[in-house]
Amino acid sequence: MSTTAGPVSPLPLPLEVRVVLDLVAAAIARDASGPIPARVIGVPWLAAELERYGAVVADPGALVALAAPPEAVRAAILAHRPARVWTVAAGPLSALLQPLRAAPVPFPPDLTPATWRELGYEAATAHGVQGVGALAWAFAERAWIAGRRPDLADRCRIGMIRSMVALGGRRSPAAVAVRAYRVGA
Repeated sequence: MSTTAGPVSPLPLPLEVRVVLDLVAAAIARDASGPIPARVIGVPWLAAELERYGAVVADPGALVALAAPPEAVRAAILAHRPARVWTVAAGPLSALLQPLRAAPVPFPPDLTPATWRELGYEAATAHGVQGVGALAWAFAERAWIAGRRPDLADRCRIGMIRSMVALGGRRSPAAVAVRAYRVGA
């Protein structure tokens, strides 16, 4: 059971938010149709959307922070000491893109690398969502729509979807970052 169960967003989810939830569910669920073993904190309607992928079963060994403020993430880690932590937070391009985005949730920043080290965690994986490539394709799509070339706009949309997720380092240039951490050796 989720610790933050709440209402589902009344708005259709933007593509980048759906991609973020896809990444989180795939990373945590042990099989595609099984439960998601984790404690979830953060935005209640995002937690409810995550439960559409599978029942969230409270597991003190795993923490998912869905747009949770850094201080809430730190407090949850100190309280439960999970072995694995996934965060969904603002990426380096977030501030630049905020005026242009229609996302129903502003993603807060992640904890700093120094804070993660202080807590005894190391970065395991990082994915950037809505990075430079996806943005370039999205702008091209809009230009072709304005130029009344829906055939080329469709190709750009496919390119944007294909480049939505990029595996990268901790500072991958993207609007949203999905990062995994584990207890350091």
